Amino acid sequence: MASLMQAAGQARERLLFALHDAGIDTSSPLGLLLLQQQESVEALAHEAGATRRVLQEALDASEAGLRELKAELTKGYSAVADLQTAGETRLQNQEILMQREHQDAVAKMVSAITRGVRGEVFAILRAQLPVAERQFFFEARWRSWARMAAAAAVVLVLGVGVGAGMLWRDAGVGAWCADAAHIVKTPGGTAYCHIPELDGRSPAGDSR
Repeated sequence: MASLMQAAGQARERLLFALHDAGIDTSSPLGLLLLQQQESVEALAHEAGATRRVLQEALDASEAGLRELKAELTKGYSAVADLQTAGETRLQNQEILMQREHQDAVAKMVSAITRGVRGEVFAILRAQLPVAERQFFFEARWRSWARMAAAAAVVLVLGVGVGAGMLWRDAGVGAWCADAAHIVKTPGGTAYCHIPELDGRSPAGDSR
C-alpha cells in the first residue's frame, strides 16, 4: 500500500512538472481536468491497494485454514489407521479365542460322549466275545468235519471203483471159463480153464 501511495505521489509530481513545462496553469480548465484525472487514478490506486490487502488477508487466512485442516486430516487419518489396526488385531484375537473355545467345547463333548459310550462298547464286546468264540470253534469243527467227509467220500469212491473193476474182471473170467471150449485137460486127467492173457501159454505147450 505504501508503495502504491508513493508511486501515486511521484506521478502527481511528474504531472505538475509537465504542466509547468508546458505552460499550463493548474487553475486553468485543462490543468483542473488533468489534476482531476490524476486524483481519480490515485483514488483507484488506493481502492486497488485496499482490495489487494483484503484479498491478501483472505488468502493468508485461507492458507492458514488449509494448513490447519491438513494437520487435522493427517491426525484424523492416523487415528483412523490406528483404530483400524486395533480393530483388526482385536478381531484376530477374538477369532483365535473363539476357535480355542470351539475346540475346547468340541473336545469336552467328544470326551463326554466317549466316556458314556466306552462302558457300553466294552460291555457289548464282552457279551459278543463268547458268541464269537463259539462261532469260531463251530466253524472250525464244521470245516474239519467237511474235510473228513470229503476224504471219506474220496476213499469210498476209490474203493467202489477198485472193487467194481475187480468184480468186472472176475465176471469176465467166469464167463470165459464157463465156455467148454476154453477148458483144457492134461494127460493126467486134470482139467483147467486156460486164460491166455494170464499165463501166456497155449494148450499145446502144456500138453508137451
